[in-house]
Amino acid sequence: YLHPQAKIPNRIVSLYKPYLRPIIRGKENKPLEFGMKVHKLQVGGISIIEYGSYEAFNECKRLKISIVKHKSTFGLCTHIAADRIYATNENRKYTTQKNIQTNFIRKGTGKDDKATKQIKAVLNKERATRLEGSFGNEKEHYLLHKNKARSPDNEQVWLFFGIHTANAVLIAKRRQKAQRQAQMAA
Repeated sequence: YLHPQAKIPNRIVSLYKPYLRPIIRGKENKPLEFGMKVHKLQVGGISIIEYGSYEAFNECKRLKISIVKHKSTFGLCTHIAADRIYATNENRKYTTQKNIQTNFIRKGTGKDDKATKQIKAVLNKERATRLEGSFGNEKEHYLLHKNKARSPDNEQVWLFFGIHTANAVLIAKRRQKAQRQAQMAA
């Protein structure tokens, strides 16, 4: 007999998917989540999976790695928009050294100037609408919430195809819009 508060490390919670482990998220409406936890980069609405794991991990520790990967892929990183948990002293120092504009709330008694406030507002809006919206869009429209895979490898492939399909649809819509605008201008 186990005490109700006993913690069982790496317990199996699903016979259907025995590799899944509960990840405590601390969110009001979903204290626990199951499945792969994903850390994404997003550039212009296009999502790139930076890291994924079935184990819980602290995503704010991945900011430096994300910036390095962003630079190696796109050549330059001038700004980032991230959740509040990313605003650690270490991340603040790193982004300041690299001259990267962030949406982090300023520490101390000083105030941001008007231009900095506007930049932070734009970054916050982009993060809230594009990044958070992309998670919901990918889950609902590309069936990532109904993943029927029975192995971690197959589940990862399902996830990658869902995200890349969402990217392809976004790119196709942008091309169609550009073609229409070019036709109207001609």
